Amino acid sequence: MLLFACIGIFISFSNEIIQFAVLRLVGEGFYLEAFSKSQISSLVVLFSHIHNQGIQVADISGGLIIISIL
Repeated sequence: MLLFACIGIFISFSNEIIQFAVLRLVGEGFYLEAFSKSQISSLVVLFSHIHNQGIQVADISGGLIIISIL
């Protein structure tokens, strides 16, 4: 049970880091000049999909915690 909790916490924190990557891509910065607008839009969509999949994986690990309690 502790293993599932640790995995879920790790995935949740990693998922929030990905969310900050989306915010960095939308913001201003000199490093974004290397990408075109369409490339930045594609990266935002990609990281948003990865964030959504991370939420699903964290939910699965939460379900495994509940199952192991029962």
